[in-house]
This record gives sequence, structure tokens and C-alpha cells, in this order.
Amino acid sequence: MNKETPPDVSTELAEYTKAVGARKWIIMVFMVTAGVTALLVSLWQTPVFQSSITIALSQRASQLFNTPTTINQFLVHRSFLENIITEADLPHSVAVLRRRVHAENISGSAQVLINVTDPQPQRAKKIADLIAVKFVSKIERTVGDVKINKTRRKRSRDISSAMKKFTKEIGEVKAELVKFNQQKSDGPETALYTLGLNQRLDDLEGNRIALQDQAFELNIILEKEMSTQIVSPASKPVSPIFPQTKRNVAVAGIAALIAGVGLAIAIKPIDKEV
Repeated sequence: MNKETPPDVSTELAEYTKAVGARKWIIMVFMVTAGVTALLVSLWQTPVFQSSITIALSQRASQLFNTPTTINQFLVHRSFLENIITEADLPHSVAVLRRRVHAENISGSAQVLINVTDPQPQRAKKIADLIAVKFVSKIERTVGDVKINKTRRKRSRDISSAMKKFTKEIGEVKAELVKFNQQKSDGPETALYTLGLNQRLDDLEGNRIALQDQAFELNIILEKEMSTQIVSPASKPVSPIFPQTKRNVAVAGIAALIAGVGLAIAIKPIDKEV
């Protein structure tokens, strides 16, 4: 009884390579057809542009809006979107605009990234900017940042004004001391007057230092609880995020190449049988 000789791997590989080479026109037709089809479908689809804008939340606001879900619920509220549609004169319904607005937290920071999509790049930027302005205004009214920061900033201005006043008085007292010392007059009245000027100078310096400490502490608080603000305005998108024409054509071409090679190899056993 004769045993069957196992096929030589190198021979089989050479035959498959020959089969693929002989039917390369099939692969080329597949690739061209798939690429052109993907290109036409991509060109037929309406492009979608995305504009993004970043907002820095205050400490109080970041505690309130600590998850993307909370922020998105705030953004897609019907009255909020209706206000955006009216002000921007958009041809959208609330439902359409709601699908085109999305917010997300930037990891490791108290910042929010708002993304807006639209078929028109300029309109996407316009909507993003308007939403950011309204969002910041609404947050400040909600968490009371405006009142808090106005009070603290007024206190900061008052401290700065008082420090300038003390600095001016210190300069006047020093000038008076220099002028008085140049006269070189002696006597108890002179010593008493000089002592009074030095005491006044010490008091002014002490008050100025105390105000500097208050200003330093207040600036730390203001930086820590900085009001919610727009980090940078939205930029006009240059290229659409959908459809991704180049990627679609490339994927279609690769898929067609694999399918063509598979078909060429599959035809080889049929040729042998024939």
C-alpha cells in the first residue's frame, strides 16, 4: 500500500503566488472599484465640521459640575438651547442642536471642553463661541461667582490704594527727616520732633507690611477661586471630522486587496479540477 507524499510547502506557496500573479487584474479591479466607490460615497455625504472651546471652571463651579453628565445636562437644557438658536439665528430645532453639542472634562484639570458640530465651519465656530459665553454667564449666576469675586476684587483695590497712600506718606516723612537733620539743630525739642517722625515712620511701615500680607493672602484666594472664564475662543475648523475620505478610501483599498487575493487563491483549485 503506497503512502501519499505530503505536499511540499514551498511548492504550494509558489503555486499560490503564481496564481495571484496570473490573476492580478482581478485584484486591481477590486481595489479600483472599492476605492472609487468609497470616494464617491464620501463625497456624497454631508461634511461635518467640529469647533471646540475650552472653559476654566472656578473652584465652586468645578464642585458643582464635576462630571461630564452634569455639564451636558446643563448645556442641552431646552431654554438654554432656545436662547442660542434665537441669538445666533440658527436654522436648527432644539433636538438637532442638542445632538450637535457635547462637553467633556479635561483630565487632571478644572477645565471643560465644549465641542460643537455643524455642516458649516464658520457656523460651528459661531455656535461654540456663543454657547461658551452663555455657559459662563449662567454658571456665574448659578454659583454666585460674580458677587463673590466683585467683593474680593474691590477689597484688593482698596488694599492697593491704601498701600500707595502709606508709601507716599513714608516718602514724605523720610524727606522731612532728611531735611530736618540737615539743619543740625540741637535741643530737647529737636530730639522730641525727630523721635516723633521716626515713630510715625515705623507706624507707616508696619501698616504697609500688614497690608502687603493681606494683599498676598487675598491674591491666593482670588487665584484659587478664580471666576469661570473662557480660556481661548473657538477656532474655525479647517477640515471635516466626517466623512474621513482618505481613511475610507484606504480601508476600502486594503479590504479589496485582501478579497482579491483570496478570490485568486480560491480559483486555483477550480482550475486544477477543470
